Amino acid sequence: MTILRKTLVKILLLSLLFNSFISCAEEIVFVSEEYGFKITFSETWAENKVFLQFIEGNNYTKTPTFYVALPTEDPNWYSIVEQGYASIFAVSAYTEERWNALSKDEDAMMFIGTEIGRNNKYIFASSHAHASPSDLMAVFFNTDYTIEFFDVD
Repeated sequence: MTILRKTLVKILLLSLLFNSFISCAEEIVFVSEEYGFKITFSETWAENKVFLQFIEGNNYTKTPTFYVALPTEDPNWYSIVEQGYASIFAVSAYTEERWNALSKDEDAMMFIGTEIGRNNKYIFASSHAHASPSDLMAVFFNTDYTIEFFDVD
């Protein structure tokens, strides 16, 4: 087995632990079985990575947040996900109870994002980055870099 093939097998096995990517000729699909959603990207997102982090809130609650990031070559960029990557947008999964509590707080509404879907367990919200490295500025202006589809189970 070649080194490349061994590396691809390791990546595939690791991604299957919590989430997975399905790659087609024209699109890339990120699937979260645990949270019950998928995001379909155009091929311009081929180098993206999705990082799951749990954002602490008040009352010791933690919100699962999926940061979608692209590689950056900007040496001055400080990354919240992984060095060499810049988060372009995030999708958070809120329980209905948490969503309703945050919806009543005007200050919190600035940070929770815009609702993009629901399933029987979660309400999903998307929020965009407030800054980006110099080499990814086109992401904010080029429609080829937008999400083509968000779907919930």
